[in-house]
Amino acid sequence: MNPANESAQIIRRTIQKPFLYDFTVVLTADLAYPEIRLQRNPVAQARINRQARREALQFFDHAKRTLYPDAIAAGYKESQSRDSPSGLTGRSWTIP
Repeated sequence: MNPANESAQIIRRTIQKPFLYDFTVVLTADLAYPEIRLQRNPVAQARINRQARREALQFFDHAKRTLYPDAIAAGYKESQSRDSPSGLTGRSWTIP
């Protein structure tokens, strides 16, 4: 077997996206995902990296569609219970 095909360099990529509501951060989505470098197999490298990035973007879509509205609703309920019009508090979810 070719030694160049037996190892890969793995780089940690991170994405952070704040979600704002009325100019207040109510949710911060942080995500780390791997990116690989293969010396002699660019096709496999591209396929693996494309899949990892796709899964990362799916998480952000979930954050936008589900977690963000939940964070707004939770902040709104908290502000209503304290009678504070701007009582939204930030929420943060991190996927290791």
